[in-house]
Amino acid sequence: MKSFHADVDGEQLYCNLHLPAGRLVQGEGIVLCPPLGHEYYRAYRALARLADHLAARGHVVARFDYRGQGESSGNAGGYTLQDHVRDAATIAAEVRRAGSLERIAWLGMRYGAVVAARAAREDADSRVIFWEPLASGADWLRSLDALNRRVLGDLDRFADERSIADCAHTELVGYIYGSALLDDVRGFDAAAVDDAGLLETRRDYGWEDERRIGEIIVDPAVNRAAEALFREAA
Repeated sequence: MKSFHADVDGEQLYCNLHLPAGRLVQGEGIVLCPPLGHEYYRAYRALARLADHLAARGHVVARFDYRGQGESSGNAGGYTLQDHVRDAATIAAEVRRAGSLERIAWLGMRYGAVVAARAAREDADSRVIFWEPLASGADWLRSLDALNRRVLGDLDRFADERSIADCAHTELVGYIYGSALLDDVRGFDAAAVDDAGLLETRRDYGWEDERRIGEIIVDPAVNRAAEALFREAA
């Protein structure tokens, strides 16, 4: 694996590039678009293992952090959906260079499915695979708000019950999203999810369960399902 920072408008975008053993590249390059906020941290290990799995099958696979999240530079809450699409496109260019590839596939999880869908529209001859995609941005934000309120009132976490007034503006479950990004996501509704590109998961990841917000997602069955989808399209 190769880790580096790519430049986006003078800011640093962190990327992990998973390369096939022996540099024998087969098929298309793959960009993994992660979730946001606490969901990003829950999914981190699952996406890392998926990247390793697909790289072992000959793909050049990139994992990255959006600006304002993880190891990338920038302030949390300072970016829009289109900024994150630009982040993904920047990483796609790095994948193309690393593997001398023309075709890119996008795999997006949760909020990352929205980013992947937008990036694929702007990238000719590419396709997208969805993992636990958001069907409605407004519904997702309502569920995050409800989850946030339950977490704040959880006396197993805090000595005293907290309130929304204790949180920073646009903060949800410990992560600051920013007004512009929330407006972008709120306007997203009913993404066209192609069943042929939808990863079937047989597990309930408990996205709305306050008892599981720190639970790390590990789902080897998804690795095999993703491999099968890429093999079918080869």
